[in-house]
Amino acid sequence: MEYMTKQELSRVLLIAKQENELHWQMMLTGFYFGLRVSEVTAILGEDVQDNQLTVKRLKNSMKTLQRFL
Repeated sequence: MEYMTKQELSRVLLIAKQENELHWQMMLTGFYFGLRVSEVTAILGEDVQDNQLTVKRLKNSMKTLQRFL
């Protein structure tokens, strides 16, 4: 499996921010917390409370709380 270099990833994030800031924020959230795309796209505004993000996990596993630093 091949991986993007730091430069390639930086370019993708830069272009994403220029084109659609919401998509950029979703990408950063996924990278920061190690989420799957389906987990990121399932996040609702009500999932963020008291500086915590509730993540609905796949396959009926338990929800997890992620703290923002």
